[in-house]
Amino acid sequence: MLFEITQVGSESDEERNHIHTANGSAIGVFWAAQCIKEIFRTQRFVRGLLADIKDVRKLKSKEPVHVLYAGTGPFATLALPIMASLSPQEVQFTMLEINPKSYELLQQVIAEFGFEAYVCHTEITDATGWNVGDNHIDIVVSETMNRALIKEPQVGIMLNLASQLSESVIFIPEEITVSLHQEDGNRDSTKIEDLMVFNKYYMFDIIKNSDKGNWNFEEKILDIAISPNSKLQY
Repeated sequence: MLFEITQVGSESDEERNHIHTANGSAIGVFWAAQCIKEIFRTQRFVRGLLADIKDVRKLKSKEPVHVLYAGTGPFATLALPIMASLSPQEVQFTMLEINPKSYELLQQVIAEFGFEAYVCHTEITDATGWNVGDNHIDIVVSETMNRALIKEPQVGIMLNLASQLSESVIFIPEEITVSLHQEDGNRDSTKIEDLMVFNKYYMFDIIKNSDKGNWNFEEKILDIAISPNSKLQY
């Protein structure tokens, strides 16, 4: 249905090309749209977001929960089911998207479903440097990650936003673990060690020990014996 509304296709270079930044690549419109087909991941994010909204509502029942959604893509995949389930008096969204074409299609999708009342602010911007300002944020959600957090700017986005927000804010995903594994010739994998456990405690520790925007990550050195038929994976 969303592909039909937006007419996203694979032929256009404008929709296929990524936007490269100092903190990672924002994937092209077509590829961002394809993420909606990852059903289980989408379900888990939406269910987690809905559960957190309901928890925050218990504490502030007279005001809508304010969700900052960074990197919406053309569909705002994680927000649409929430808007279809709750009222604008219960939840409001601020939506950030770096790709102008994705931003254009996002406006089209929101209008098509009549969800304008749920959106208090949208902006074309790089969320790794966006200024939160006076906006009161309850929940931050971003699904801008690829394998091992290498290519997309999940880390930069979350650190920038967390550096401007209270530690009481909820960050989704709550935790991302990047692990080093050894794979033998039979493709059996053995975990060696966690390289990073990216959660709220890790983020605020990085922020405390860094200049804003110049994040300092602790170097991790491992002494690993690798058999000739094995290779490392993360």
